[in-house]
Amino acid sequence: DESMSKEPDKDKSSIASGLDLSRAPPSISPILFEQEILPPAGIEQETFIQQARSDITRINDLMKTITSIYNLEPIYIELMKDDGEKLKTNEELFQEAYDALEKQFKYIVLEHESNEEDIDEEEETGNEDEEIDDNEEAEEEEIVDLFKSDRKKHLGDTNIYDPVTLFDKNILVPGKPDFTLSYKSKTYRFTNEDNRNLFLQTPLKYLPINKSPTLPAMRIVLIGAEGAGKSLHGRELAMKYNTFHIKFRDRLQELIIGKTKIKIGPEYNEIRDEPDPEEEEQKAEKPIDETEELTAEEENIKAYLQDGEPLAPEILDKIIKPWWIEEPFRSRGIILEGFPSTEDETVYMIDNQLLPDIIIQLDVESKDILKRILPKRMEQWKTKIQLRKEKRMKNKAKKDRDKKKAMGERRAELILEREKRIEAGETVEDDEIENTLASEFQIEEEEGDITQEDEDADTAKGRIGEMIEQQVNDAKEKVEGVKKVFQQEYVPFVIVNASDKPRYVRNRISKKIERFTTLRQNLFERVYPIKAQLAQKLIDIGYLHYSKFGKFCPVSLHNGDCFPPPFGLDKSPCTVVYRKYVYFLTDDEARNEFIKNPMFYIRQPPPKSLIPAKIAIIGPPKSGKTTVAKRIVQEMGCVRISLGDAIRYILEKQRHTILGKEMQEILVKGNDIIPETAIRCLEVALMNAKCQTRGFILDGFPLTKKHVELLVEKGIIPFKLFELECDLTECTIRAMKDRNDPNRQFPLPDSPEAISYKNAIYQHEIIPVRQWYTEEHKNWMIINAKNNKWFIWDKILQETSNVTKKIQNYLERKSLNKAASISDLCISPQELLNRLGEYEHYCPVSLTLRNELVDCSATTKTDYVAEYRGRYYRMAGPKELQQFLDDPERFAPIEPRKILPAPNRRPHRRTEAKTKAMFPKPIEFASYCPVSYLDGGKRYECLVLGQQEFAVEYRDKLYFLLNEEAREKFMRQPEKYWNIRLPNKLPPPKTPIDLLNLPCLGYLEQTIATAIIKSLTATGTFKPKFPFLSIQTSGLIYMAYHLKAYNTKSSDYIRRKFRRKLYIFEEQCELISYLAEKTTIRYKAPEKRTPDYNVKYETFFALRQNVPTLNWLT
Repeated sequence: DESMSKEPDKDKSSIASGLDLSRAPPSISPILFEQEILPPAGIEQETFIQQARSDITRINDLMKTITSIYNLEPIYIELMKDDGEKLKTNEELFQEAYDALEKQFKYIVLEHESNEEDIDEEEETGNEDEEIDDNEEAEEEEIVDLFKSDRKKHLGDTNIYDPVTLFDKNILVPGKPDFTLSYKSKTYRFTNEDNRNLFLQTPLKYLPINKSPTLPAMRIVLIGAEGAGKSLHGRELAMKYNTFHIKFRDRLQELIIGKTKIKIGPEYNEIRDEPDPEEEEQKAEKPIDETEELTAEEENIKAYLQDGEPLAPEILDKIIKPWWIEEPFRSRGIILEGFPSTEDETVYMIDNQLLPDIIIQLDVESKDILKRILPKRMEQWKTKIQLRKEKRMKNKAKKDRDKKKAMGERRAELILEREKRIEAGETVEDDEIENTLASEFQIEEEEGDITQEDEDADTAKGRIGEMIEQQVNDAKEKVEGVKKVFQQEYVPFVIVNASDKPRYVRNRISKKIERFTTLRQNLFERVYPIKAQLAQKLIDIGYLHYSKFGKFCPVSLHNGDCFPPPFGLDKSPCTVVYRKYVYFLTDDEARNEFIKNPMFYIRQPPPKSLIPAKIAIIGPPKSGKTTVAKRIVQEMGCVRISLGDAIRYILEKQRHTILGKEMQEILVKGNDIIPETAIRCLEVALMNAKCQTRGFILDGFPLTKKHVELLVEKGIIPFKLFELECDLTECTIRAMKDRNDPNRQFPLPDSPEAISYKNAIYQHEIIPVRQWYTEEHKNWMIINAKNNKWFIWDKILQETSNVTKKIQNYLERKSLNKAASISDLCISPQELLNRLGEYEHYCPVSLTLRNELVDCSATTKTDYVAEYRGRYYRMAGPKELQQFLDDPERFAPIEPRKILPAPNRRPHRRTEAKTKAMFPKPIEFASYCPVSYLDGGKRYECLVLGQQEFAVEYRDKLYFLLNEEAREKFMRQPEKYWNIRLPNKLPPPKTPIDLLNLPCLGYLEQTIATAIIKSLTATGTFKPKFPFLSIQTSGLIYMAYHLKAYNTKSSDYIRRKFRRKLYIFEEQCELISYLAEKTTIRYKAPEKRTPDYNVKYETFFALRQNVPTLNWLT
């Protein structure tokens, strides 16, 4: 990819565009140049012409010679200008020569032409791609690799997207296979011919030079039928990724609702009632000036919402384009819901290059949508019917009022006419007025008889359900058209089943859009799977290179592994190429993870130095040592070796050596192999290259103290020794199962007697081995072998990995001259003592920060020990250790700021025995605790006598402290407490009182009052009544049990024994209340009673002959 094109410029249509041609050439000295240089006609002119012809012939011959020898094409520069009348100036000639030379070393944009050979090559590699993507889903393939024919092509910096559209409009638009160019051996795709030509002219304008292209904000489109959950999931996505959630139809409603006053659309038809004719008349009578007319655009929007008529492009330009090109949508992104919904809208987006990153179709069955929408629509229908009835009642009441008023007025008129007619002498009937009113105001039929009856609930439910199903079917048909158009433009389109619960749908959506959201930084990245053999060949010839991880798996390294995968003949790596580097992955799962998010894994630090694992697995026979060791060998790639394997290795591979001949002589004579010779064989076997690089596992070794001494002498010290603890019974059971194994070929000494004998020998010999490693190197770990094998494998692998990481950290910090922890580095106590720093066993951090002397000599563990400048420093705890590692120069400088006191000025703990041996040395501070007195504010009540077991010697003086906490404070800051003056007034001395001389009540109070009171309280609380014993006897026995069960001077066994008796006595006392409650008046046969009742019934009557006696208390 980095090779430069040096082909001659034969194709005039190819325009060089590697460097900036507008820059000025290097400055040259000005030379006077005359336009008319030919001499006048005559002998001089002919001589000049002949000389010029000779020079031209000589130069042409020279060019032919150079071309044939050096295989170089000359650069020809015309001296005349384009008009053919004037010569070019020196500056013009120099500029033209400079551009021509620079052009030879520029990258040239090449037009990519697909031919039959490329197609054949794609077909050949098709099978390989299918093998690679067996574990991937079809939708994920469609998102990750939009162009399957380009799997093996090296795409450019913008991957499958058009770099021109990305630079000009900051929009991700997938390029088409028909418009491609090759630049720096990379293929770029374009959406149209115009963008292709623009890139062909100035490629560097559209490509970043020193950094990756800038990614635009996230743009996602959600489409689907009403009720599919677009709004719910759109809001959640917008909140999760901090983007804008836009509902297209709601935005249209906002534009016209100011004039329409109501929402428009089929989904709102059930809310609106049929217009009332009178209201229509009132609206018609309203002045024209007071009505708000809709503009043409608003009428178009209303028709779109109500009838689905297409929107004009001008309206879409005003609504849609700002969401792509204006702030704040441009920088924060959008979640667009409900657009596009038709093919025309999709074509509009494509023509204007307003494409989203991905389109998500929420697919829901019609029956599921009915369950979601129908209840809400029915509620709206019920509300509409109720409002309609109320309106009818109001209209009817109004009509009745108007009719009554009109009849009253007409009655008054008829009465006046009747009086006039009577005065005129006409004959008037009595019921004339009523007949007239009856004829003029006829009784109107009931509205229910005239108008059609309202539909019932079942009919409405069926009608609304059919309407919803029709809308769903129409929406699905439109979505299919949208999908077809988008797929033709290679825009990612995924279908999500949204029929399940929202959390399931949310997880599916997150998985589908993962590449465009959480993994968005990798959108322009491309990883190419490749076979391991081919990758190694490309590395060998120098075309590709090892990554900074070498043969470590970056995914496994991120997961905490510190060992490279054990690649070999039986396990080949999964290799990928990324940015001219080869990465070795453990398996297909790791490869898929790396392909999804390569930038995340390559940004982690490179692996630390490889440390060979050195562990030992020890245990009784049949505890599972070999099984565990073989499993770990598969995981870590190290070597499993036992003492027998080492001996066989010498006899097979080293039989001609001195050691091999010595071994053969021993075996010929029939002698036993002594431990010294066996260790020599082990030492030679461990010199294997694999043991030195990958490590080894000692299987069942060392087993005796002699083995330990010989291993230490040879310098073979395992980092960790794992003892598989297993009892004899379990070992015998496993041995019996192995004897019945059908794959067993030879008889082995694993009978129960042999296993028992070997186990006895092991238990006897392993004790000093365990003790030595526990005390010297603290690297002995016991694992219960009865656990399942996976637990044992994981435990050993985890502990081995932890120790290896600590060693790696130690070596890394040492190489950087930093302080390093030596925890789990197998440092012996003697080595620790020999290399202690100037602070010896005291914590330098506590001394520097708090001026405290914290003595860490009580333990020989190295958990909180750090090495700096070749010396060891002990810390009080993990916090102090971390502070020392962060800034060792502060706490252990070359010239210490805090000097440790002299040995005779340091406090020392004294045991009770040593304190007695120091008698008659006086006790300072009158045997009072100085810490309690000083920390208590030197109050009188804080003068407390110290205890002899908490004694401290400081400055050749002896102090008694109250408890261990007070002694620790004194040890840390002795200067604060040692020289305190006693107050003049001291508490009176406490003299022991003779209990025998006390009066009766005093004696009882000081001896048995507490125990008796507790026993009496318990007896009164429980109120015992034993079967067939009196209450008095039952209470006395219960009290006796209680005294025996809680006697502090008795042993634990006696107390547990009588607490058990007390519990049994309480259960037997409760039999009376149980039987009184459960026994019925009528007799029941035993088979009809409950088992619990029968047991307690028989127990009750058995106690007649088994009442408690004095023997129970003894």
